[in-house]
Amino acid sequence: CVYDPGSNKVIDFGAGVMNYSSIKTDVANKYIIGLTPINVFERYWQKSGRASCFIINTSTGEKKEIYHEMDGYLSMPFQLQLDPKQKYLLYYDLSLRDYRVYNIALGTETVLGKDSKLVFDDIDEDPSSSPAPYGIAGWSENGRFVYVYDKYDIWKMDLEGKDAPKCVTQGIGSRTQRRFRVVNAGEDALIKEEEDLLLTCFDFVSRNNGFYFLNIRKASVRELVMDGHLYFNPGGSIPGEPPLRALNKKYWLFQRMSASECPNYYIT
Repeated sequence: CVYDPGSNKVIDFGAGVMNYSSIKTDVANKYIIGLTPINVFERYWQKSGRASCFIINTSTGEKKEIYHEMDGYLSMPFQLQLDPKQKYLLYYDLSLRDYRVYNIALGTETVLGKDSKLVFDDIDEDPSSSPAPYGIAGWSENGRFVYVYDKYDIWKMDLEGKDAPKCVTQGIGSRTQRRFRVVNAGEDALIKEEEDLLLTCFDFVSRNNGFYFLNIRKASVRELVMDGHLYFNPGGSIPGEPPLRALNKKYWLFQRMSASECPNYYIT
């Protein structure tokens, strides 16, 4: 339920056992996601063991089922979340191996990578288990696009399904077996296309690690440093620490280490 101190009313979401997600503490939650319980042992062969997803209006308590008996991993479907502006519900569908987007206002759905033959889940994972998607890098400031990962690169996906998927790292990752990931990415991260975006990079051939700058507006991918040190490698067995940018945006604090060098901090 939700308590509105302005009207002194309690809004009940209704009876029944349900888990809630996408609840933010620093913004007004117009919607939250509700999930029915999941049976982790039976979901593999019985659809009744899978979760169903509801969008719940926190102002009225209205509850609308969006997806019925979804497949996923353990207790949560993959990448089920609202965008920062709470206009879209994003969900990774295992059966399609693609992202589905539900427009809350229009009640319409779009499959982001339809007919593109892109692979967004872990192709190296044990085939006997459910392959997890590589994840989300962030969202555009205008709320029109979401940025997602494949094994190596970063893709810009149109939430309205009008524009074709675009590889903003220009396919450099797949051609060179270098994995690009956004530093300080997250489910609510907003990506400014006109600014230089710091990427961490890991080379699967040389095992080198380092950083790049990506400017989406200028279609520029620029190497900063790549060598045998560990700087920051999310997803690695020892990921390291993400760099921190000063408030004036001119300086970065980063960590560097190696087999023969203890972790030290540097400013650049």
